[in-house]
Order: sequence, then C-alpha cells, then structure tokens
Amino acid sequence: MSQISHLKAADSNCDLENLILIKLEAENQDLRERLNEANRDLQSEKERCETLELQFKQQQQRSEGLEKEQTALIENFAEERSRLHKEENRLRKSLRNASTTIEDLLKKVKQLEKGGVATIKKED
Repeated sequence: MSQISHLKAADSNCDLENLILIKLEAENQDLRERLNEANRDLQSEKERCETLELQFKQQQQRSEGLEKEQTALIENFAEERSRLHKEENRLRKSLRNASTTIEDLLKKVKQLEKGGVATIKKED
C-alpha cells in the first residue's frame, strides 16, 4: 500500500470513527433528555404521592373526629332516652296513683250520698 492509500484508509477510518462518535453523542444526548424527563416525572409523582398522603391523613383525622362526635351523640341520645323512659314510668305511676285516689274519693262520695240521704230521711 502506498502512503496515499494509507492516508485515505486512515481518513476513511477517521471519518467512520467521527460518524460513530457523532452518533454516540446524539444517542447520549437523547438518553440524557429521556433521563431528565423521567426524573421530572418521578419528582412529579413523588409530589403527587405526598399530596395524596397529606389528604389521606387529613381525611383520616376528620373521620376520627366524626366518629368521636357520633359516639358522643349516640351516648347523649341513649342517656336522654333512658331519662325519658324513667320520667315516663314516674308519670305513669303518678297517673295510676291519681286514678286510684279518684276512685277512692268517688266511693266515699257515694257512701256519703247514701249516708246523707238516710240522715235526711230520719230527720223528716
């Protein structure tokens, strides 16, 4: 091989190496861009996850608060129902006593009426 053919071969190898280098640099740049995009997506998903976790914790606290409130209301209603039941029983007993007293008084009135009529007849 002559020196010129060696130079041409070297130039040809150099051109090929330059083309490969340019292609690799382009692929490398493309990979960097894809990696950066993936990192942005990952960061976005992390932020979204943090936001969702915060919302979940807030809803969980709200739910716990509502459960406590519901329990307190149930207890209050149960106490009120018990109080009303006792009051109703007391009033029923009082009504029965009043009815008994009225019946007794009516009997006494009838007895007095019978006795009074007899007394009036004896006086005439």
